Amino acid sequence: MKLTEETALAILYENTHKKKRDLDIVSIARATEFLLNLYGSQREVAEKVGLSSEMIRQFLSVLKLPIEIQHMVAEREIDSIDMVKELSSIRDRGKQLIAARMLSKYDSKDIRDIKRLINIENKSVEESIEIILGAKPKNRHIFVLDFDDATLKKIREASKSAKKRPADLARDIIVNHVDEYIRTKGNNKCD
Repeated sequence: MKLTEETALAILYENTHKKKRDLDIVSIARATEFLLNLYGSQREVAEKVGLSSEMIRQFLSVLKLPIEIQHMVAEREIDSIDMVKELSSIRDRGKQLIAARMLSKYDSKDIRDIKRLINIENKSVEESIEIILGAKPKNRHIFVLDFDDATLKKIREASKSAKKRPADLARDIIVNHVDEYIRTKGNNKCD
């Protein structure tokens, strides 16, 4: 598709002002780059589409990644701007590529941990992935829950007073609720 100012603005606006993006990050980055060349600064682009200059910089960072990683991002094998940002901050291009390949293979994709292990502890990408995946205790299962801002605020406040991490408090509440549900359901069956 041939970009114009209007289509580039529409791409950025439509894919950043709603919860779910229609386009991949590379397409958004190309539209961002087009507008950058047109307006001359990241700040100008940010103001036109109602984003921060930092967000504009993050979209542009995908275009500095190796072509193979850009292809993974275009195919949505890697579909998180946070992952793109973290991959961009790995200085070694070889490690960048290995990390991207590993990320595209695993469901659990916490690039910050992988990056920390690669850069700070000087572990290989493979060792880093193994350590992270091995950190999940056996017979434990991970659930991802989303909360609205008000509920998250309540959980954080309750966790402070309970002197627990928010995740631990949420887990305790869920376990207690499930236990109570099973007790109540079990009692109903006996009646």
